[in-house]
Amino acid sequence: MRRLARALRRRVGGGDVGITMIDVMVSTVVMSFVLLVFTTAMLQIYRSTNRTQTLSQAQSQVNTAFLRLDTQLRYAAAISKETTVNGDPYVEYLTSNTGSRVCTELRVHSGQLQQRTWTQPPAPTVPGPGNETPTKWVPLASTVTAATFTFRDADDTANFQRLEISLRTGTSATATRSSRQTDITFTALNTSLTTRGDTTECTELRAVP
Repeated sequence: MRRLARALRRRVGGGDVGITMIDVMVSTVVMSFVLLVFTTAMLQIYRSTNRTQTLSQAQSQVNTAFLRLDTQLRYAAAISKETTVNGDPYVEYLTSNTGSRVCTELRVHSGQLQQRTWTQPPAPTVPGPGNETPTKWVPLASTVTAATFTFRDADDTANFQRLEISLRTGTSATATRSSRQTDITFTALNTSLTTRGDTTECTELRAVP
């Protein structure tokens, strides 16, 4: 009976048994590892979602810009030969279906596809009374990492002048996961074989920023 009582007292008291410092350290390391894995996974999900959203917005802008350009370029009476000014690709086209000779200039500058217009005769560098001046540059699409304008003159296989535009948008100029490539060819239906060789229309303001 006495032995049983002593055993019960030892079990209730618990003695010196408890959590050691090693147990605490191991638990801390395991918890830190779990938190690291969780944080890394959340960051990857956030980056992937942000990249997808950026690409989607950029592609939407490009589609809208190309639809807008299509309504203009199909009525173009002439397209200029593309060039590069201060590292920026430039190209121009002339529309006269409204009764006035309206020049439209495209360029890619600071990651944006931009557009401006003016009415011929060309505006001087310092505007004066009675002279038309170009509008301000209007952005059509942003996050442009690479761009190419390519002029195609009318020939025996294609009776119209054409403008090929190639844009890469996103956060990288090379990585396919972070960018999208869009290529499209616009046909100027108001041109013909008789306008072949006319590649300098609306180039007078290339030196005017």
